Amino acid sequence: MRRLKLIFVHAPKSGGSSIRAAVTEFFSEDLVLRDYGDRPNDPISPMNIDPYGFLDRCRRQNALTLANKVAVIGHFWIAKYEGVAADVRATILREPISRAISQFFVWPAQNTSNALHQYVISNRLTFIEFARIPRVNSLYTSIYFRNVDMTQFDFIGTYDGLSQDWTTTLARIGIAPTPPRKELNRTTDLVAEYYIRRSEILGDHRMMAQVRNLFADDLRFYERYAR
Repeated sequence: MRRLKLIFVHAPKSGGSSIRAAVTEFFSEDLVLRDYGDRPNDPISPMNIDPYGFLDRCRRQNALTLANKVAVIGHFWIAKYEGVAADVRATILREPISRAISQFFVWPAQNTSNALHQYVISNRLTFIEFARIPRVNSLYTSIYFRNVDMTQFDFIGTYDGLSQDWTTTLARIGIAPTPPRKELNRTTDLVAEYYIRRSEILGDHRMMAQVRNLFADDLRFYERYAR
């Protein structure tokens, strides 16, 4: 199996759609594997029903799946690519509560087969009800990076850093010269009055104290690894 240039974990609502566009433009579409089929946050996905069996199947298929590719980006558990050589393993982390607020507002505007997503929409959950769901408040520690040795990452950037310095962030993952940023899948484009509604949540100090307790593990993870 040829050595990859990049393996990039795209955590939802963390700027990954713009990075995917840049990576695809830089390497060309036929050389980039868009790995978005695993449904990591879906409680009934194979990854969550049978994690060991899922990993075994993925690892057996990697040589075929990655044939003629130089980069892979997507919503996936990086453990599936254990043993795959790459110049850069990277991800972007967003402050967990801000990330969850964005996802809470954007989900009603999206269609999906994800069982958790459907549950949230069909039950019209409030934000605090949404935040109480373990798969929401521990997205990093229990889903995308569960049982993952984070030292394998060559670069762990932040959403804020990406917003402030697109060129430098992309250079750190091997994308240089850097294509212009394309603003894709922005919550502000999908949800009317997003900033007002977000401010109402952040301004409810009693509720936010509860939220910070709920997100304690992911907040510690973010503080430890975000650079």
